[in-house]
Amino acid sequence: MKKKIFFIALIFCNIVVFGQDMTDIYKGEIEKYLNKNDCDNAQVAYDAYKKSRNGITDADIEARINACKERSKTIAEYQEWQTRIRNFESQTPKIDGVFNVFFFKKETTVSTDQSAKVAQAAGYLNSNPSAKLRVTGYNSESMSISETRAKAVSQILIAKYGINSNRLTIEWKGGGPYTNPDANEVVTIMAYKEQAVQETQNDNMLQSFKTLQEFIQSAMNSNPTANLGNGKYKGQMSDGNRNGLGAYYWNDDKSFYFGGFIRGNQNGSSIEIAGNLDNSEVNNCPNCKFYVGSWSNGLKSGKGTCYDKTGKLIYYGDFKDDKPIETYPTTGSYTSYKFQIISYGNQGVYAGETKDGKKYGQGIFLWLDKWSGDMWYGRWADDLRDGYGIYIRKDGTMFTGTWKGDTYNP
Repeated sequence: MKKKIFFIALIFCNIVVFGQDMTDIYKGEIEKYLNKNDCDNAQVAYDAYKKSRNGITDADIEARINACKERSKTIAEYQEWQTRIRNFESQTPKIDGVFNVFFFKKETTVSTDQSAKVAQAAGYLNSNPSAKLRVTGYNSESMSISETRAKAVSQILIAKYGINSNRLTIEWKGGGPYTNPDANEVVTIMAYKEQAVQETQNDNMLQSFKTLQEFIQSAMNSNPTANLGNGKYKGQMSDGNRNGLGAYYWNDDKSFYFGGFIRGNQNGSSIEIAGNLDNSEVNNCPNCKFYVGSWSNGLKSGKGTCYDKTGKLIYYGDFKDDKPIETYPTTGSYTSYKFQIISYGNQGVYAGETKDGKKYGQGIFLWLDKWSGDMWYGRWADDLRDGYGIYIRKDGTMFTGTWKGDTYNP
């Protein structure tokens, strides 16, 4: 009888020991597969490991397997993205002196496979001593990402390849230069000479201006508040007059005003945009295509700023009786400001002041997507609506209030 009990106990002990051995084996298998990034076999080994422990889980191993699966998913997505980019590049005509550095999703670090483009751009500069490079970062959601990308590429050119920073112009924008969404996650590097860049700026502004005019016409033709004189008005009214904030579009010369009114006359802060960039200009301001400033009783009065057809500031100073009263042109200390028309792809277009590449000052945003025909006018700071403004919907309804950090506060 004693021998039988001892034999049963021995069998039991062997089972326990054997089970413990198998648990260690499974754990070793999990580690081996995770080191190889073989997530599927790691999961199989883990399932056996749990069974050997009567279903008891291990949070650390589960977390590592889930991380492995997430990495594998990202790697697969990255490889698919690489294929799409290669297809895009194969179908895009090669242009001498133009280089595209593409970024995966919201990445801001130049990947190993894309760093060759930066090297090619540096080589182009070394072979063309009189050339310069315009480095422009893009992202449809964040100007901060656009900026970081542009600076990352520029830093490689300077630090790794010894390119003098004087030969680089660094910019960042929203939207993107292409219709392909993958290709719009990009930093474009474009070689230029001084004369060539001015022509490029003019062409870009002309195209952006045409887009802006189309947006304005569409918005103003939809449910105007009133047809007054030779144009259309959308905005606040009282006693049959334009009173408050609103937009006015002249039918004949296609010029556009968005700002304050009192008893039908322009008053307060505003933006005025000339009808075209060639033979139209803001009244009494030679070569001024965009005016941002104050009005009183229908005349420019007080502080005002004039920008030429490239968006360059040409006058900042006082006005009286609709005319500048200081030396014209003169910029004072306001030189860091520009007037830009920025397309955000399917989202809309911004027309207004910028500072250091960000929307800053007076500006207008016209929507294209599900809010197509809607307009907003007011102050901006660091790319966000910040101050008093007015939102006018396509159907003509509107509301005013204060925005802070792009958030509406009635």
